[in-house]
Amino acid sequence: GIYRLIKVISISEEGDIFTEQGYHFLVNRDIVWLLKNAESISFSLVTIGEKLEEIVRKKFDQNQSMQAIILDAIGTVAVKMVGQWFNHYLEKEISKIGYKLSRYFEPGSGDWDLEEQQKVFTILRPKEIGVSLSDHFMMIPTKSLSWMRGVGHHLVHSYRHEFSCRYCLLDHCQYGKKR
Repeated sequence: GIYRLIKVISISEEGDIFTEQGYHFLVNRDIVWLLKNAESISFSLVTIGEKLEEIVRKKFDQNQSMQAIILDAIGTVAVKMVGQWFNHYLEKEISKIGYKLSRYFEPGSGDWDLEEQQKVFTILRPKEIGVSLSDHFMMIPTKSLSWMRGVGHHLVHSYRHEFSCRYCLLDHCQYGKKR
């Protein structure tokens, strides 16, 4: 995994984020609300690599579909676990200098357009860990995740509120949260 912190110049109510290095991101208003008082943005990317995808393809080619599906599901869980571990690592590092982190936002999640992935790749340069971007802004290998988080001393909505319905961005939730 890799990450990089970039200082924020401004975040508009309309969803424009401008950074010190001249990057401009466009997010929805819910993200703006959750990034209130962010001094920097942390961009992160993790992957489990391409080996599992090669094995899954071979299993499908050998008509071993059930094994392929199970292995693919294991890969999905594995990349989520790597992402969680990386987030905990980042939280420890950031807290050492007295900062808090917001919840995370992934390109293509509905809160942030998938095309913004291209900017994340420009910032992180993840080829060094074997991740590239397709013409449709999908990561290769697919068992990879990227996200951003707000960083600041006085975040209004810190990561500890991550699982609170009060700060959730879902409009339709199985647990019946109403906006």
